[in-house]
Amino acid sequence: MYLNSVVKSGSYNSNMPSFTFKKDSRLINIYTNDMTVAKAINETDAYSIMDFVKDLINETYDNKNSIEPNYEMRKKPSAFKIYSYLPKKNCKKCGETTCIAFTVNIEILIKITYTI
Repeated sequence: MYLNSVVKSGSYNSNMPSFTFKKDSRLINIYTNDMTVAKAINETDAYSIMDFVKDLINETYDNKNSIEPNYEMRKKPSAFKIYSYLPKKNCKKCGETTCIAFTVNIEILIKITYTI
C-alpha cells in the first residue's frame, strides 16, 4: 500500500481494504472503488477534497518506483500509552481539568477514527 507509506498519519485496514486519514478537520476513507469524506462543508468543499485525493493518488502512483509499499496495519495507542506521553501536571493548557480527562477524550477520538 503506497499511500500508507506516503501519508504517515493514515491507517490502512487490510480487512476492508481501506485507507483512512485526516485532512484538516475532514476524515477521508478510500476504498477499492469508493471514497467517503466526513465533515465536508458543502458541495464545493467536497469537490475540492476529491481533487486533493486525486492529486495525492496520482502523485503517489507517479513516484511508486521510489516508494516502499507498507501493508502494516497501524494500531491505535492505548489510553495508558497516551497518558505516558503527558506531563501529568494537570495544567489545564489543553482545556481539560486533568491529564486523565484529556487522555479519555483523545482515546474517544481515536476509537471513532479507527472505527470508521
